[in-house]
Amino acid sequence: MKYEEIKKYKNYRIQAKKESLELQTSDFRLREGVSIYLALMIMFILLAIGLGVSLIIVSQMKMMKGIGDSVIAFYAADTGIEHSLYNYRIQGGDGNISGSVGDADYQVTSPTAGTYKSKGSFAKAKRAIEINIPLPPVAFDFSLTAIVPCGTGDSPTFLCLSTPPPNTQTYTTIKVTLISGTAEDVTFSVDPLSLPPDVSVGWVSSNSCTAAELTAGCTRGLYFFYNGTVDFSDTPITVSAEATSLTEHIDIHLRAQAYCDLCSW
Repeated sequence: MKYEEIKKYKNYRIQAKKESLELQTSDFRLREGVSIYLALMIMFILLAIGLGVSLIIVSQMKMMKGIGDSVIAFYAADTGIEHSLYNYRIQGGDGNISGSVGDADYQVTSPTAGTYKSKGSFAKAKRAIEINIPLPPVAFDFSLTAIVPCGTGDSPTFLCLSTPPPNTQTYTTIKVTLISGTAEDVTFSVDPLSLPPDVSVGWVSSNSCTAAELTAGCTRGLYFFYNGTVDFSDTPITVSAEATSLTEHIDIHLRAQAYCDLCSW
C-alpha cells in the first residue's frame, strides 16, 4: 500500500513538473511574441519618422530651388519693364515687347492705356510686374469750317454777294467741331483789313461758343452787307476762331454777283 502511494506521489510530482514546464514554455513564447510585436511597432514608427523627415527635407530643397528660380523670373520681368519703357519713351513704340535674359524669358503687354504688365518665366517659376505710366494730357484741338450757301462748284468757300438792291445781306455758317482734349470757349472774329470795299459783317446771336456748345458741335451765322457800288471777283477774308490755347483760321473768298455764274438768285 505504501509503495503504491509512493509511486502515485512520484507520478504526481512528475506530472506537476511537466505542467509547470509547459506553462513556463508558453509564457516564454508569449513574451517572445510581444517583444517581436513591440520591435515591429518601433521599427514602423522609426521608418515613418524617417520618411517624414525625408519628405520635409526634399520639399525644403525644392522650395529653396523654387525661390532661386522665382528670383530669376522676377528679375526677368523687371528687365521686361525696363525694355518696355525704353521702347515706349525712346524708340516711340507701343511698349508691347518680348525678349530673354539668359535662360529666362519675359513678355510685356499693355492691357489698358498707360498700364504695362511684364511676365517673367524661368524653369517652372513665373513672376509678374505691373506699372502705371501717367498719360500726357490730350491736347485741345478743334476744326473750323464754313458752310457757304452758294459756291462756284470748284470751291465751296466762295461766297457770292448780290448787288441790287443795296444793303443786301448774305449769310454763311461757321462751324467749330471738337477733335480732342477738353473743350474751351471759342470766340470768332473777321479780319477787318481783309474785307473788300462796301462790305461789312455781323454775327447772328453771338460771335462765340461756350465749351459746352463746342463739345456738342457749335455753329454761328455770319452775314455780309454789300451795297453793290464796287465790283470784285475774288477777295479772301479771314475768319478766326480763338480759344485760350489754340487759334484756327479759315479763308472765305467773296465774289460780287456779276462774277458768280453758277449762283442762282
